[in-house]
Amino acid sequence: MQIVKNRVDEIPLLHVVGDIDHETAAELSGAMNVALEGGSSRIILDLEQCPYIDSGGISVILQVLRRVKETGWFAVLAPNTDVLRLLTLVGVTIDPAFRVLETLDDIDS
Repeated sequence: MQIVKNRVDEIPLLHVVGDIDHETAAELSGAMNVALEGGSSRIILDLEQCPYIDSGGISVILQVLRRVKETGWFAVLAPNTDVLRLLTLVGVTIDPAFRVLETLDDIDS
């Protein structure tokens, strides 16, 4: 897995290339924590090039969602059908602080 860090409208944006699994979850968790250390309460995880997430990845997503939900939101960008189905099955998508974005233009919607 590779993580490319960026920002859009002052919101941390992390592009993931590859699987998020038990072997890579700690790296993603660390990158997301560093991105949020600047005081942002919003974060976007670009999953367009992430074909697979296991329970280790879900754990990271839940941790970050808990961290930002009181004052902000956590969004995933362009997840594939399988990843979106998994996020739906574990109930993440019904949390008001969680967003699924098809494109970056959807940030304000």
